[in-house]
Amino acid sequence: MHRDIVTRFIRCYYYHMMRNELFLRSAALTYYAIFSLSPLLILISTGLGVVLRDPTKQQAVMNAVINLMPEGTEAITNLLQEVISTSAVTSAVALLTLLWSATGFLRGLLATIDLVHSRAYTHSSFLMRGVGVLIILLAVPALFLLLVLSGLSAQILQAVPWPLSACFAQLLRILASGFPVFILAYLTFFLMMRYIPGRRTPTRTILISTGITAAAWTLLGYGFSWYLHSGFSNFNVIYGSIGAVMALMLYLYLSSLVILLGAQLNATLSWFKDCRAPHMAGLDDLLKLLRLPIPALDDAQEPPSKPTIAP
Repeated sequence: MHRDIVTRFIRCYYYHMMRNELFLRSAALTYYAIFSLSPLLILISTGLGVVLRDPTKQQAVMNAVINLMPEGTEAITNLLQEVISTSAVTSAVALLTLLWSATGFLRGLLATIDLVHSRAYTHSSFLMRGVGVLIILLAVPALFLLLVLSGLSAQILQAVPWPLSACFAQLLRILASGFPVFILAYLTFFLMMRYIPGRRTPTRTILISTGITAAAWTLLGYGFSWYLHSGFSNFNVIYGSIGAVMALMLYLYLSSLVILLGAQLNATLSWFKDCRAPHMAGLDDLLKLLRLPIPALDDAQEPPSKPTIAP
């Protein structure tokens, strides 16, 4: 019985994942993210300048933003630091231009989350941009929360009274640095899954799926850092002077993919009881090789027409 449920869930999840073209959409979001990243950092830096008059505090908060990047991406972080330190909003026109550019990635991400849950776009593009502006405004207090959680984690780690082995101490340091990022990601993904989709999902489902998504996104940072230090990657040899940009694009692509897969997980869990998937030759053949039971197929169900990449 449990094997039947697992198999049906795998088929349902895979069917809708391919129908929604999540891999292709992640690539499209990466394109938007590259053009939105610098304007977003400039806006956050400007907002911090308005809220915080102390340059030292401003730099501390911006360092928290930079530290969200995986270790081993020094060329990328140096580039972002240069953008932050040399840019400023000089007029209302510049502010509006930056807002429009910075919300491009957020608009696409939120619209895709809506599509995955509702199977159609239920919100207008301008509404999604408006929500993107709200997210930018909330980024400043979110960064303060990240700093507070990071300070608490560091204090708790220093308060451990017993001697630790090198491996266990390293594990605690990883957990202490990853816990604040996990909490911030969990809250962000929860709000996205809860309020963005036109088709509402149960709160319990959202709690489970956002927990898995936040954990996967946090682990992605550590995994990407290991990949950059492992010697398997050498972007500068392959891509030359744009190697740092290509590494950033790969990280943004994987991050977008993790978020969209988490949204698909939330949507699939919410309608799983009524989910039916047609015959899928490759996946069903694999399930047969693994001797997993295949539920009754709804071959009469044709795949819905695929929506466009942009809403």
